[in-house]
Amino acid sequence: MKHCLLITAYKNVDIINNLIDSVPAEWGIYIHLDKKSKIKISDINNRAHVFKAYSVKWGSRAHIKAILLLMRQVYKNDFVYDYYHLITGQDFICCSLNKVDEILGFDGFTYMEYFSIPNPNWTGPHGGYDIIQYYTLAPFVNFKNSKWRLLNIKFEKLQSILHLKKRLPKYPLYGGSTYGSFHKSAISELLSNPITKKLYRKLFLSVCGEELFFQTILMNSPLKDKLVNNNLRYIDWNANNPPKIVTEEDFDKIINSRALFCRKIDYQSDSLVLKLKEAICK
Repeated sequence: MKHCLLITAYKNVDIINNLIDSVPAEWGIYIHLDKKSKIKISDINNRAHVFKAYSVKWGSRAHIKAILLLMRQVYKNDFVYDYYHLITGQDFICCSLNKVDEILGFDGFTYMEYFSIPNPNWTGPHGGYDIIQYYTLAPFVNFKNSKWRLLNIKFEKLQSILHLKKRLPKYPLYGGSTYGSFHKSAISELLSNPITKKLYRKLFLSVCGEELFFQTILMNSPLKDKLVNNNLRYIDWNANNPPKIVTEEDFDKIINSRALFCRKIDYQSDSLVLKLKEAICK
């Protein structure tokens, strides 16, 4: 099968270029660099199609916009791949290249985490409805700053008191990790389903809308029976400040996980990247 990487990135140019060097020459590579990034398009291996269109603040709808840009570009110019793997600049392939097709199978499944919303074990006091219902400051401030997060909590409480919450859509909602491996049929569906435009508009001034966008569209489509609830990503949530930044000490767990990609590699993890490069070629 033919594969394509769709990468949203802000930093870690060395990891990105190492990844490009590691995958076969016939793999497609489409990258969106955050407009705020210090990385220049010319810094990226010229095998990749690189765009620097949007400034992506953490949690803002601009992240969805950047991902859709990559999907539209590859659909318009280069729609010859069977699978499209959505990852970040902190991710790296972690299985033998000879086993990628075996893990995915040949039945046209899309692999992504999904669950029904509301989910009491998920984000916010309303199990994910918060993402849809409340206006936030995410497009304007740095949500990684605790001061702005606290202010946003007060902003949401004010909306609740004044009954300013947005209406929920009539279709059911689903959430999960943004990142997964999409069969080409899923890419076509995401770009053509009428819910795509409606939900994108609904997520205006939302926070972390990408964590329900793709799941909701595909689970309300004819492809819902083609979804496997496993995004084939290794990520370690057992840390004091999860998710854990993986290092060389995690190599054995990563390589034995039967995941396609591991998430959250730090720019200082050169030794882990080198070990992964060596392992995937076996």
